[in-house]
Amino acid sequence: MLKLILTDQDAYARFNQAAVRSDEVRKNEHESLLAAIEAGDGALARREMERHLEHVGENLQAYFAGRK
Repeated sequence: MLKLILTDQDAYARFNQAAVRSDEVRKNEHESLLAAIEAGDGALARREMERHLEHVGENLQAYFAGRK
């Protein structure tokens, strides 16, 4: 997913269209992940990243379900 976003000019815009959660929720998820990394808490960082990716997957599923 990251490779696609970094190499396809339109991928980031299309990917953001799939986001059903608010910008504030996504911002909070990123901040929680960064705080765990800065604190050196690998276990928490892993949980935060897994939670974030789960939400990303849910967003994509909802987006593509709505396009059918």
